[in-house]
Amino acid sequence: MNYKLEAKHNLQHSSRIKETESLDKLIENCQTGFSNQFEENCSLISYAPGRINVLGEHTDYNNGLSLSGAINRWVVVGISKRRDRLVKAFSSNFNQLITYDPNSKIQDNKAWRHFIEGGCRIMDSVYNISSGYNLYIIGNVPIGGGVSSSAALCIALLRGIAHINQIQLSDKNLATLASKVEHQDVNVKSGLLDQYSSVWGQKGHLLSLDFKYQTCSPISFKSDQYAFLITDSKVKRALANTAYTDRVQETSLALEMLKEEFISIANFRDIEEKHLGLISELTPRKRLRHYISENERVIKGVGAITKGDYKFLGELLNESHDSLKNDYEVSCNEIDFLTQKLRDHDGCLGSRIMGGGFGGCCISIVKVEQINAIIQATSQAYEDHFELTPDFFLYDLVDGANVITQDFFADI
Repeated sequence: MNYKLEAKHNLQHSSRIKETESLDKLIENCQTGFSNQFEENCSLISYAPGRINVLGEHTDYNNGLSLSGAINRWVVVGISKRRDRLVKAFSSNFNQLITYDPNSKIQDNKAWRHFIEGGCRIMDSVYNISSGYNLYIIGNVPIGGGVSSSAALCIALLRGIAHINQIQLSDKNLATLASKVEHQDVNVKSGLLDQYSSVWGQKGHLLSLDFKYQTCSPISFKSDQYAFLITDSKVKRALANTAYTDRVQETSLALEMLKEEFISIANFRDIEEKHLGLISELTPRKRLRHYISENERVIKGVGAITKGDYKFLGELLNESHDSLKNDYEVSCNEIDFLTQKLRDHDGCLGSRIMGGGFGGCCISIVKVEQINAIIQATSQAYEDHFELTPDFFLYDLVDGANVITQDFFADI
């Protein structure tokens, strides 16, 4: 069997561990690739990290709470201006070159193309930019692995376009514009969890996010004994499918029902558990029950990490998964199997589905000294049952998105 574990942790049985490709190496490869592709040097390099989400799932688009963190996986974009208005973008990961002409229609249906076109289009419309670009894109954020490769791409692209055009773009506005690209060009009506995590990341810290007030509080997470283990089920998600959009509509419907009954309820954060009994329809009631309980778990999770109570944190992850499975109904058989097998191991304190749902990955809090045993037992059981081999990742928490100009390339 092939086990894939990426980490910087000092573990035994290192044959199962693949070292993380560093940001410096990605930047170096981006410089070289850009020069080879376009026969010129890029003017700047913009990068943005992916993210994990410990607690607070399906809460961001309803002004809820989340506990996330930026991870040492990045999308890196080299950029220079062109003399015409064309955008030529090369993806190293897909080994594909696209050309975007703002005056013509989409010419093909490459998934990543929509992020490039949408990002360029929204910057043009908001800031009245009339410029074309050469773009070279490279990254090591797992695509479709539930750690927000698409948000990292949008953030890196938009920050690079802003910087090369000398536009002052705040982190909040950057995140909002990147989110609009996903809404308008990819038809994913998600919230701002992925974007805020990518721009506000802090090394060695998780992020306590409040989407109603658009605030971020860093929470130190440094432990030699415990780590977050990410398990990719290899079941591909499709966030743009109707199931995700249905959750957005169902919670909105439930809110409108309660607003008709209570003048004190103006938004989701005004809803309390005592209000749920007044929702006659079972499905909207279940959706809001998850929302309320998940926000409470985020608050408790912040307290658990602050106190170093990882056992309680694991219990919260288990509760979160059960709620996402039973009340929000975004899990699947493969993920349920994985989380249960992980929980069955005494080295795992808790596990839950992470991301939009319907596949993807799960996140677990585990004892570092037992990681390899956990991987071996879980992988064998999962492959025997589903004939799929999961991938395992350990991530470091890193700083958020940034730009490197030509002046600093020599120091990389």
